[in-house]
Amino acid sequence: MPVPDIIYLDNPASTPLDPMVAEAMFSVVSGNPHATHPLGIQASYQIESARQQILSLAGKGRLIFTSGATEANSLAILGMALRELRLKGQRRKIVSCTTEHASVLALKPILARLGFELRLVPVTSDGQVNLERLEDELGRDVLMLSIMAVNNETGVVQDWQEIDTLAGQTIVHTDAAQALGKLPKLPKRPDLITLSSHKVHGPQGIGALLLRRGSKPDALLRGGGQQGGLRSGTLPTALCVGFGICCEVAQTSLADDLARIADLSEHLIREISDLWPGAKRVGESCVDGIVCMQLPGADARHLLNRMPTVAASTGSACDARTDRVSHVLRAMRVPDGRSCIRLGISRMTTRQEIDGFLNLLDHARQNLLA
Repeated sequence: MPVPDIIYLDNPASTPLDPMVAEAMFSVVSGNPHATHPLGIQASYQIESARQQILSLAGKGRLIFTSGATEANSLAILGMALRELRLKGQRRKIVSCTTEHASVLALKPILARLGFELRLVPVTSDGQVNLERLEDELGRDVLMLSIMAVNNETGVVQDWQEIDTLAGQTIVHTDAAQALGKLPKLPKRPDLITLSSHKVHGPQGIGALLLRRGSKPDALLRGGGQQGGLRSGTLPTALCVGFGICCEVAQTSLADDLARIADLSEHLIREISDLWPGAKRVGESCVDGIVCMQLPGADARHLLNRMPTVAASTGSACDARTDRVSHVLRAMRVPDGRSCIRLGISRMTTRQEIDGFLNLLDHARQNLLA
């Protein structure tokens, strides 16, 4: 069979827009969803329908739409810090880990200016949070704990049963951008959950923060008081509808899609291990669909340059244009991190694409040995 023009394996960075989602987005009305005339009311109904579709996949709670996962992470962490200040609370420590997304790590200097300390717990070489160190950090002075549900570079899934036990009554936030539609269910413990549309075949530019158990961060964006005052600004009806439809589609075939993605992931890992001596997967307890492979002796960036028809990466798209080894791989103490390549499989990925990539990888390997 012919190899596709572009073999798309960069799904952790962004998934292709589902045609059903695009069609639904074009059908939305043009009224401001916060207006009181009939077009505005119809748009508002479409947004509320989308909200329920997302909650059906993500679980119960109060859903606050944002511009994406980055904003949702900021709203969760900075918003809870601002709330603590407003209520004149004394907790000034926020605990996270060294493999968190850049949108969490970058909050450290901002939190410091507010009088809070962001403490980063190390991870093991398998990518799991060091539970002994986490236990040492948690105490009465901790405002909240923020731990990513599924790592965006390695696919490592954290042990939420153990984290739940250690967290106790501490407020817990998780960035679940890579977990929605990749795990059968999201973790039950977190009080605040970050979600992203374009990681599950929805449109870019829309995400959400799911609030549970009465959690209510202070607003970062103020103005017209939309969404109960938690996030002001006119909601983009088409994007909200697209987010809702992609969640509905994901939920409809979730079990079958996860099984198929697992089969493709196993095939990919097995074949790479056979054709590249010493190749191995980075991390343990990883979600299917995010495969970080270490290829000994390779410079992954140069390797991808030799395969221009392959869309893949050496790490997070947020850091992809730097020459540094990923902070995630450094935190996991992966030797020769430059030899690691991240491959992503979604429900739209085909066996033809996987085999086409494997063929190109084999040719690239042979050229490197020549």
